[in-house]
Amino acid sequence: MPPQHFIRCQACGLPHPSDTERCPVHGTALTPSVAPPSSTRVPPTSRGESVWPVDGPLGHDVDPDQPRPTKEAPLVGRLLHDRYRILGVIAKGGMGMVYDAIHIGLRRRVAIKTLRGQYAQSKTAIARFHNEAAVAGRFGHPNIVEVYDLGVLEDGTPYLVMERLEGETITERLARERPMPIPVVLDVAVQVLSALIVTHAEGILHRDLKPDNICLVGGGRGPLTVKVLDFGVAEAFNTGSGPSILVSTGAAGSHAVAGTPAFMAPEQAQGVRDLDARADLYSVGMLLYVMLTGQLPFKAPTPAALLAEIQRVKPIRPRMLRPEVPHSLDVATMRALALDREERFPSAASMLDALEQVQIEAAIGGPPPAEPTEPTDPDSEKVEYFYRKSVLPPPMEE
Repeated sequence: MPPQHFIRCQACGLPHPSDTERCPVHGTALTPSVAPPSSTRVPPTSRGESVWPVDGPLGHDVDPDQPRPTKEAPLVGRLLHDRYRILGVIAKGGMGMVYDAIHIGLRRRVAIKTLRGQYAQSKTAIARFHNEAAVAGRFGHPNIVEVYDLGVLEDGTPYLVMERLEGETITERLARERPMPIPVVLDVAVQVLSALIVTHAEGILHRDLKPDNICLVGGGRGPLTVKVLDFGVAEAFNTGSGPSILVSTGAAGSHAVAGTPAFMAPEQAQGVRDLDARADLYSVGMLLYVMLTGQLPFKAPTPAALLAEIQRVKPIRPRMLRPEVPHSLDVATMRALALDREERFPSAASMLDALEQVQIEAAIGGPPPAEPTEPTDPDSEKVEYFYRKSVLPPPMEE
């Protein structure tokens, strides 16, 4: 039998008929190739999942150079539930793996997230996984990552099918540009708050807003779109009409501190049960601080020491580290980071209004920038600053 001709897209790896000029998924020009003889094909696995190379649903042989499953990435090359072809790995961490995939019917690129190792059998981790799907999947907001589907592999491991994002996290952005441009910082914070307005209205706290969970898509010469990720530890709170979703993130009756210590509100670090929207606003304030200054305000040596420091230490003002920060933005950031939640913005909408006012002032020139506000007790603040720089906890107040 003569070899069957096809064209494989270098971007997505999918085969197309030999007379196809451009990939229907990416629009990229295609270069003809020749499929290998049928003897190089790999049969389906014992679990019934197809492995590259196969006679795929598009009716064409696939190049044997396609990625294959490995011990670290066992799903690569497989066809999940006759819908999702796994093309490769986007990212992996201690708890989970994110795969690059395509819905073969819709020709839509997606990301598929699964749990790894012991976490795939952990009731708590699985509960968080399902919680992420339940929360993110209910909102159609442009600043919240979309969840399209939820499924279970043959071995019981759950997976999420999510929007595939072409961008970088704040963490990655800071790795190449620290601190970030002030207009970009404002744009990011405004879009994060736009997402929180919607989730808070539904009685949902994110509880883990941090640079790794904020993805920046686009930018450069085009508009920047911000996507809030990972609602795995999101929790319901009372908005006046009662909780809108029931969430279990641990064993029955337990209430462990959930989130990332460096970005936790003081009351969250303390383990307070009645968290409200102002806990997320503190985290947004911390995001502002890190983007504006390129550093965290707290430098405790251990997580326990960090949690203690968060509950009692007021950060150095951003303008003291970066004088070009507008006075109004400095004030808004410090208000969001108030130790007492009663002194913070009362809602995401009010904080968004304040930041939009900063944007307006910047666009029209605004009032002349104010000098950094002197602390009430300069010596005390200098002492605290020294201790933070030397990675030692500040002295306890008597």
